[in-house]
Amino acid sequence: MCDRQSIFTGNHTCGNILETTPEYECMKNRLKEDLIHISAIGRPSGRRIRSLEDLDPSEGVTRPEGSPANKVLRDYTVQQMQAAGLVIRADRVGNIFGRKAGQQNRQTVVMIGSHLDSVINGGNLDGPLGVYTGIEAVRRLRDEAFENQRAIKVVAFTGEEGSAFITATLIGSAVLASEISAEEALATKNMEGRSLCEALHQIGYQGDYVYPVGNIGDFIELAIEQGPILDFENTPVGIVESINGNRHGFCLQR
Repeated sequence: MCDRQSIFTGNHTCGNILETTPEYECMKNRLKEDLIHISAIGRPSGRRIRSLEDLDPSEGVTRPEGSPANKVLRDYTVQQMQAAGLVIRADRVGNIFGRKAGQQNRQTVVMIGSHLDSVINGGNLDGPLGVYTGIEAVRRLRDEAFENQRAIKVVAFTGEEGSAFITATLIGSAVLASEISAEEALATKNMEGRSLCEALHQIGYQGDYVYPVGNIGDFIELAIEQGPILDFENTPVGIVESINGNRHGFCLQR
């Protein structure tokens, strides 16, 4: 059984966190229904995916940053965050933060999340899984009346995939980490010549919140493995130790 204080107080002493209880089954089903609901967003047929048998390899989800499908998913995600009791704020580049206060709010926060945008014809779980597990974690704490010591922030980053603004990937997290400025990110343009600033304004997600990056004590992201290793080894979860990075550019041949 996981120490109930664990990461939310800084005492990392978790054991078996997969114990099957009625509460765990409720949490699992609630999270699954969220993921099934959003699986129709950005899918041409509008079909919801409940199992592997429902998947059509030729039809994924397309939710590039600033698109109508991206807005629909953002709106639904904000609704679920609010329903979980989170206080919502958006920063200048459209990152969405949902905050659950803690008993010791002056301590660094535990941040949980990922992104909502997708590649073209991509997978439903790539990104949203990390956001919605964060939301579900907060709902579980609420259901159990657990008083977390440190504040928790669930985050949905902007433009992490680079499928819309192809000259830049990891936009939202790069701004949060001060790797690029908000002004530089907002000036980035997509293939249609529309800037990120214009795209965010159009879908209503350009805020004015400035997050203090030094306030993050721990960051957790649950991600779907896009490969066969865990499946081949019959292992339910793994910890990422390294990752590759991509850089996009244009070449003009004369």
